[in-house]
Amino acid sequence: MNKNLLSEKYSNALFQVALKQKKLELVKDELLEFATMLKANPDLLEFITAPVRSEKQISNLLENLLKKLSISDITKNFLFALAKNNRFSCFSSIVEKYEALYNKSQKKLEFVITTAKKLDNEQLKKIQKDLEQIIEGKILLKQNIDDSVISGFTLRCDSILIDNSFASQLNQIKKLSLQELELYKLTEMS
Repeated sequence: MNKNLLSEKYSNALFQVALKQKKLELVKDELLEFATMLKANPDLLEFITAPVRSEKQISNLLENLLKKLSISDITKNFLFALAKNNRFSCFSSIVEKYEALYNKSQKKLEFVITTAKKLDNEQLKKIQKDLEQIIEGKILLKQNIDDSVISGFTLRCDSILIDNSFASQLNQIKKLSLQELELYKLTEMS
């Protein structure tokens, strides 16, 4: 089964359990905390996601890790289910999808702004505030850095993309130039 589909199934299942127990935000926070811990410890992430590890090895490690963190039974059981089914390779995708489900349930739109250079917190807050005024609601703004943007930005929300990047403008100029060149060639032939 493909990784994206697996991530959706696991995140939806966890979301339904958390919803039933009215612990959506708690589970989201715990997942993010665990994800942060994994990102801070690449060796740990590699150990947990290695396909050669047994369920028992990963479960023992999880047990020791979770003793140090105060995590709800919902999240603990979920993490052990991932270990049992050897699905930790999907963990970051599951967390993203769960967070998106949570934001949707809270009527928060998620926007991703992509720029060539990192924006500071003040700039991000201003953009967030401006977007919230435009849509008349709360948003979650995430930043992505991609130097191929060159300058400017792209802004994505679900399937909507606003592309105000210099790279996009260069591509448009290139397309127009190629079209002009083709027209010129056609007129020269006649």
